[in-house]
Order: sequence, then structure tokens, then C-alpha cells
Amino acid sequence: MVNLPTIRPYQPTDRHAVIEVFRLNTPDFFDVGEQVDLEQYLDQYGATYFVMEEEAKIIGCGGYHVEKDGSTGRLSWDFFDPQYKGMGLGRLMIDHCLEALRKNDQLKKTSVWTSQLAYKFYAKFGFETQEIKEDFWGPGLDLYRMEM
Repeated sequence: MVNLPTIRPYQPTDRHAVIEVFRLNTPDFFDVGEQVDLEQYLDQYGATYFVMEEEAKIIGCGGYHVEKDGSTGRLSWDFFDPQYKGMGLGRLMIDHCLEALRKNDQLKKTSVWTSQLAYKFYAKFGFETQEIKEDFWGPGLDLYRMEM
């Protein structure tokens, strides 16, 4: 029987490994300049961020937070080591985050801000595109703002 990787809460000691996995996804999926945004996100929302480990190695991560309006949950910063893509692990991480968001009775909707490279993945969960902004994340990386 194959053991699935485990999902656990992010710890500040994970920061370097998370940034390394992020760097493996630049420039293909993220603009290099977004690393600063990721680091600020970890400082602000680390309590609702998670890492996925296989044999004590961080292979992916993702999280969520509640917007200031108190009624919108938002998935954020979901990414994996490219060698683990296509294995269904992203789905496990999103399911984990959505399960946590469903426990909040104050939420009326959930959003995700992604790109043209990943919007079809989120559509499988029921997210629908609300807005597209060209080159929002960086040259050639468009914003797809989605909600469900």
C-alpha cells in the first residue's frame, strides 16, 4: 500500500522550504517578483497555511484566509514541486482548505485569484471566472479572479 503525503499546518521553520518550492515554479507559473508577496502572506496568514510532506520533505503547499469583509474565504498560494504535478495532490490540498472554509458559517462565497495556467483546475471544484486582467501577475501571467 502506498502512503499518501501528509498535510500539516505551516510552521515558520518551513519558510525556506516553501520558498524553494515556489522558486521551482518560477517563471513558468509565477513571476519572480511575487516571492515578496508570498513572504508577506506567510507572515500575515501562516496560521491558515499548510504544507504537504512526503518523507519529511515539503513537496507542496497551499492555504486560505478570510477577507476583511468577513464573508469571503479565499484560497491562496497553492503550488507544488513540479515533479509531483499531475498526481492528484493539488486536489487533496484544495479539498483540505475548502473543508476548513466550509466550517465557517459566516462565509457567503469563496474566491481564488489564479492565472490562465491554472483556472481550469479550479473550475473542477466549481469556481467560475468573474474577471480577467492581462499581465496582472507579471508579463504573460494574467489574473483570473474566480468565485464559488
